[in-house]
Amino acid sequence: MLGNPSLCVKPLINAAVTRLDLNDVTETGAGGASLIVNGEDHTVLSISPAFEAGTERWVANGTLVRPFVRAGVTWHSDDDVALTASFAGTPAGGVAPFAIHAQIDEVQADMAAGLEMINAGDNALRLYYDGQFGETIQIQSVGLKGSI
Repeated sequence: MLGNPSLCVKPLINAAVTRLDLNDVTETGAGGASLIVNGEDHTVLSISPAFEAGTERWVANGTLVRPFVRAGVTWHSDDDVALTASFAGTPAGGVAPFAIHAQIDEVQADMAAGLEMINAGDNALRLYYDGQFGETIQIQSVGLKGSI
């Protein structure tokens, strides 16, 4: 953490390895139109550098208040997860399986903001917002976390 309690900046970096092990799936209930999906294994690496800025303030009742904002990016090593499938009613050897592609954003912007309050009895309350924004995918969440 760089700075002092009135304003501090914290550089962050997160790295992750996500492994998807998808088993074979056979859909039922649609007769010959039921899908037979072949299982696939897929690994995606990601790295997320960011900076967080915040401050600390003591309020009159002895509560420490810590607001913060964070901005960064996430880069994924692969932006395409593909599965192959066929229809149950297809004659053996008659029709080749087809590919199903799930595109994710290779790069996305990450933003967060929050407020943490800790009282004299060490009880804490944290309210936060997290957002990830790409060209095709947006993920947003709001949370409230408390501890006594």
